[in-house]
Amino acid sequence: MRRNGTFPEDDNLIVGYTNPQLMGILTIGWIGERLKNKTFIDFANKMGNEIFDLFTANGSNTFTE
Repeated sequence: MRRNGTFPEDDNLIVGYTNPQLMGILTIGWIGERLKNKTFIDFANKMGNEIFDLFTANGSNTFTE
């Protein structure tokens, strides 16, 4: 994952890899809050919503891994 909140075209770090995603979202959101960086905050919120949708997708509130 790039620091500016964008993914390269051939990146294989998808939302389905929940452990690195959760750590990354938490870290990016925390840094965004500390630096008052709206881009980081917005990216963390977007990715947080995506991982929450993945968590609740099958109705059992679990991740695949």
